[in-house]
Amino acid sequence: MYISGIIGSIPRMGKTFLLRLLLLVAALDPRAELHLYDLKGTGALGPLERVAHRYRAGDDDEDTEYAVADMRALREELRRRAKVIRNLPRDICPESKVTSALADNKTLGLHPIVAGVDECQVWFEHPKHGGEFEEICTDLVKRPRLGHHPAAGHPTAGRQSPADRDLRERVHQVVPQGDGPAGERHGPGHLLVQAGRPGDDVRVG
Repeated sequence: MYISGIIGSIPRMGKTFLLRLLLLVAALDPRAELHLYDLKGTGALGPLERVAHRYRAGDDDEDTEYAVADMRALREELRRRAKVIRNLPRDICPESKVTSALADNKTLGLHPIVAGVDECQVWFEHPKHGGEFEEICTDLVKRPRLGHHPAAGHPTAGRQSPADRDLRERVHQVVPQGDGPAGERHGPGHLLVQAGRPGDDVRVG
C-alpha cells in the first residue's frame, strides 16, 4: 500500500506495458481510486478509463490544466488524511499510519489512491506548470515514506531514461535509483524497474 515507483528504460522496452499492468493490479482492489494520465496521448491506458476516477490522454493545454487541478486536489486530500490520522484514537491507529483495516472504513475516506503517469517528464518540462508539477509530485512520492502514512497515494511514473537529469534531480532523493542497467541499488518500500540493452535482464525490486 505504500509503494512508489519509477519505470525507466530506453524506448520500446515495455515501460507503458508494465505501468498498465501495475495499474490493472491496482484496479482489482475495489477500494482503489485511480488517477491516470497518458501524456503520449496514444490511448495506451484507455482500457482503464472506465474504472478511473480521473483520466486524460494527451498533453494539450486543456489536458494540462485538468491534470494540475487534479494534482492540487490530491495534495489537499493528503493533508486532509493527515488530520484524520492524527485525530484517530490510539487503540484504532496506534502507529499513526493507514492500514488495510482503516482503508476499509468508508467513513474515514482513507482508501488507496493510485496515480499513474506515462511520460511524466512532459509535466516537469511544462513551461508554465512544470515547477508546480515537480513540487506536488515530489510531495506525493515522499508522503508514503514518512513515519506517518496519512495517505495511500502512489505516483507510478513511466518515462524514457532513468538517468535523465530532470528525473534524477527531482525525485532521486525520494525514490532511490540504481546505477546499473538493471537497477542494482534501491531502497526498501520502493519499486524500481530499469531496462538497458535488449536482452538484458529486467529486475523488479
